[in-house]
Amino acid sequence: MSEKTRRVQFFPRQVIEGMPHGDPRAALISITSPGDAPARLPDGWAAVLRLVFDDVTPPFPLLIRAGAPVPEIIPFDTSLAAKVLAFVEALPLQVNRILVHCKAGVSRSPAVAQFLAEKYGYLLQGRTDGANPHVLSVLRQTNRPGDPS
Repeated sequence: MSEKTRRVQFFPRQVIEGMPHGDPRAALISITSPGDAPARLPDGWAAVLRLVFDDVTPPFPLLIRAGAPVPEIIPFDTSLAAKVLAFVEALPLQVNRILVHCKAGVSRSPAVAQFLAEKYGYLLQGRTDGANPHVLSVLRQTNRPGDPS
């Protein structure tokens, strides 16, 4: 199967956690916030990448968790972007769909999905109006040197 026929979709965490089983022809990128429990993912995915970072854009604000200021936020950075690229580029050809989730499915996961559609030509399902601009910018800047896209 050509990578060009892959689809990329994004969802809120609760949708993925509510699935009875994973799809052996799909890969999953699971995004959670620092301090949150890892998502309860059903078994059966072809591949899973778990990422942990805050949903922030520069200048990075003071965050409040559990009623107290967070001493340090974890923004999306080039090391996380490199993990996304390596994960996707290592997927077997039989994977025909990539699902991305974050807490609400509104900011972080749409940004990752939009980038995958841009870089690899995947068919994007869903509107990305609320995509986190910082996540998208870091992904775009992390393209490997000499990469024409």
